[in-house]
Amino acid sequence: MQAVIDRIKYIMGLYPVDGPTRRFIAHNEQIWADFRVDSPDATVLIDFFRPSQAHIPFSYFANVFARRHNACIKTFWPALVYQRPSLYRVYESFNTVGSICPDSERRLLSSVERDCNDIVDTLSSKRQLFDLVVDGVWIGIDIYESYLRLCNRPTVDFEDPRLKKTIFNGIAVLRYWQRYFSRNNVAGVISSHDSYVNPNILNKVAYRHKVPVYLPNVRTIHRADREFSIYMPLFRNYRAMFRSMSLEEQNAGIELGRRQLTARLQGKVGVDMAYSTKSAYSPDSGGPRILRESGKTKVLICSHCFYDNPHGFGGMFFTDFYEWLCFLGRISEKTDYDWYIKMHPDALPGTEETILGILAKYPRIQMIPCGTSQHKLIREGLNVVLTVYGSVGHELPLLGVQVVNGGYNPHVGYDFNWHPQSLEEYESMLLRLGSLKKTINPDDVYEFYYMHYYYTTPDDVFLPSYRSFLRELSPADQGSTAVYDYFLKGFSEERHKATIARIEAFLDSGKNDIFQKGPE
Repeated sequence: MQAVIDRIKYIMGLYPVDGPTRRFIAHNEQIWADFRVDSPDATVLIDFFRPSQAHIPFSYFANVFARRHNACIKTFWPALVYQRPSLYRVYESFNTVGSICPDSERRLLSSVERDCNDIVDTLSSKRQLFDLVVDGVWIGIDIYESYLRLCNRPTVDFEDPRLKKTIFNGIAVLRYWQRYFSRNNVAGVISSHDSYVNPNILNKVAYRHKVPVYLPNVRTIHRADREFSIYMPLFRNYRAMFRSMSLEEQNAGIELGRRQLTARLQGKVGVDMAYSTKSAYSPDSGGPRILRESGKTKVLICSHCFYDNPHGFGGMFFTDFYEWLCFLGRISEKTDYDWYIKMHPDALPGTEETILGILAKYPRIQMIPCGTSQHKLIREGLNVVLTVYGSVGHELPLLGVQVVNGGYNPHVGYDFNWHPQSLEEYESMLLRLGSLKKTINPDDVYEFYYMHYYYTTPDDVFLPSYRSFLRELSPADQGSTAVYDYFLKGFSEERHKATIARIEAFLDSGKNDIFQKGPE
């Protein structure tokens, strides 16, 4: 009922809009007026995504793409309760002309509940749910990760009634988009994520119909044409891309990587990690010893966030991070190492309780304070760090620590980490950690750093400088409508035309990333 009231208020112009939003709307109505397609013969679907940062790249990309394809732009969202009248006005200001809500018709899909019940009755393991394919589309991973995120759970609980609801929603969304694509000419999809039920099942239906999916954000643009197509080819290609550069650019990139990574390892907070508020590399202040004095191999597990897109890069050996930690717990019982675990300094609420619950089953692993400096642990004899795909992979090798990954990770194109290719190889490696010795070339690490944080993530696609944006706006303002005023302050007709030209060049290139030297 509230959604209906809000919609009426919006139509009548009674819904309040703050100053930055009002100015952004007026700006859009002026600069995108000539891009409006009056007689479209196709549709571009665009995610009705709330964060204000998204609306800048969405407005540019949607209009350039829609004009190329003589298409109208329509928003999509999961449920009517998601409607926000002020957000309607933002989207309409850059030429969206309608909205599609899969939930609005799912009751018409009589087969959904029956199929959901049949599927739930046959599921007996997390892996079965994760691997679930319906109508030839792999939706299990999206159901699994949506459940973790929406229910704030570290792993799947088959006794939780919310799980069945998530499965039902996944099947319903799939069936809706299958029917929609069979009846409509869709030119492209503009999505906020390549994960979770609501955006990613639509993405997967688009893949099957050979419809391109684009993921623009305030820093870059990706094109996806299959599962995990953003990072799978990209990470493996870092070295080849680097070698295609001039020697001058290579040397400058290595020096930039060295400078930034040195600052991070010296304890500077937030170096190319805007989300970080604490450093894991603060100076070693001494104090009581943390690691036991022994001749045993000392192993540290660096945990990850349980809830947010564990398979963001693809190729993880486990269905979630909870299962990863339980697996390591079982390995700990088979080995004679000194085992430790440390949470990320910026761990979310509930993380510690979950880890302590796991450690109650595997007492050989000792929790150490998350604020403990890595430098202190290294001084006390730390040998090996276990991660799935964390930044420790390009930090700790420079400090003489062996790093073993638990799946596909950003460092896979380089040899300064250990990269097992299967669960069997991973287990074999874990059982002989004391024998792992890898001599590294520091320049390889600096090269990776440059490729990962700079070369493949342009700074000036939609803003004069994204890094300046992070410095000049507080974290709270970065997530608010203050972003609109920041964008307008740096706007110029010259930059506007250059941004459009850059998008056009990206679309003409047929490549998957907006940096033009990217992978084919």
